[in-house]
Amino acid sequence: MTRYVYREGLGVIEAERAPPRQLTPYVQSDLKPFKSPLEGHPVIDGRRALREELARNNCRLVDPTEHRAVYKNPSFALKRGLPLDGAN
Repeated sequence: MTRYVYREGLGVIEAERAPPRQLTPYVQSDLKPFKSPLEGHPVIDGRRALREELARNNCRLVDPTEHRAVYKNPSFALKRGLPLDGAN
């Protein structure tokens, strides 16, 4: 947001500032129970249980920026101009 200031008879642009951030608490809801993707493991019924399950099995959640799409179907990839990766 631009701020205009009147100095010495002239209208002057003081500075370009970002709008003020609203500092409010953010509450994230708990996870609904789901079956663990690891074979033979129990149902996970919340964020705490998920953290414990990941630590117990030496796993971590993958950040979306780390994911790279893999296309293995040649006709699908070529039709859409996507890179073909992997063998059938």
